[in-house]
Amino acid sequence: MIKNMKAITIPKKLAGRDDLVVIPQKEYGELLRVYKKHKEFYEELDRDLAKAVESYRKGKAVGPFTSVDELKRSLQK
Repeated sequence: MIKNMKAITIPKKLAGRDDLVVIPQKEYGELLRVYKKHKEFYEELDRDLAKAVESYRKGKAVGPFTSVDELKRSLQK
């Protein structure tokens, strides 16, 4: 995780359209790595959720169950 990151913010009036932030390259690389990891995780989660919703819409869902034993019996079918 990124700790105690040193950064410099350059105001809009000096930078143009928006503030610029300057950080050391090593910390920027770490920031990109963390971003990519989280982005991939949420993209995979979105794909899995879309599959689950599609299965539900096709009537492939089971339950609800009133007990764990009832769930287990449905899985053995």
